[in-house]
Amino acid sequence: MDSIDIITALSVAMFVTYFWRASGTYFASKITPKSETSKWVNCVAYGLLAGLISRILVFPVGLLAETTVVERLVAVSVGLVVYLNITRNLFVGTFAAGVSLYALLI
Repeated sequence: MDSIDIITALSVAMFVTYFWRASGTYFASKITPKSETSKWVNCVAYGLLAGLISRILVFPVGLLAETTVVERLVAVSVGLVVYLNITRNLFVGTFAAGVSLYALLI
């Protein structure tokens, strides 16, 4: 591959990436956080997250399939308790669930 082709490919990739980032930033500044549209998007996002967690619990794939349902339920429960009672931070709750699953498996 020519160095010109590499530069062209990188330039196109950068343009596409930054175009969508800039578009998202622009449109996000036009949406009020308390609008019905924002509330709907938030509900859809939480619904997708709940669906993904349910799928992982019921039909795990890869290494997670080697764990028992009880181990997965305990880990999710720990993450939910941490999220609801301690921080209300999704990252911290998810991290707590991951750490608890790891602790159950060692």
